[in-house]
Amino acid sequence: MGELAAPLGVKLSTITGIVDRLVEQGLVRRGEDPRDRRLVVCHLTEEGHQIVDRLYRAVQIQLAKVLEKLTLDDLQKIAQVWDILYEAILAERQASETIRSLSKEKENSE
Repeated sequence: MGELAAPLGVKLSTITGIVDRLVEQGLVRRGEDPRDRRLVVCHLTEEGHQIVDRLYRAVQIQLAKVLEKLTLDDLQKIAQVWDILYEAILAERQASETIRSLSKEKENSE
């Protein structure tokens, strides 16, 4: 659950409540990690996959409608912005991984 909570910036109790409701609705199922039974693993059910697929297609259709109205120059500018964002996301991810690694090293040394 921690791996879901951290990137969303929410508390563990919040993500647990969200997952509980998704399980009740039949969209997600919980299981154990076969390598570490302390970990909870969540998987989409078939119905959950169908909803995600429908949402993904709806977003693609709406985005295509917007993008087809833009000029080539506008599209090139958007591509440049996406490149900048992508690099910033990679840098942030690397910094977070470094901090986590250093934090684990400190815990192990104590």
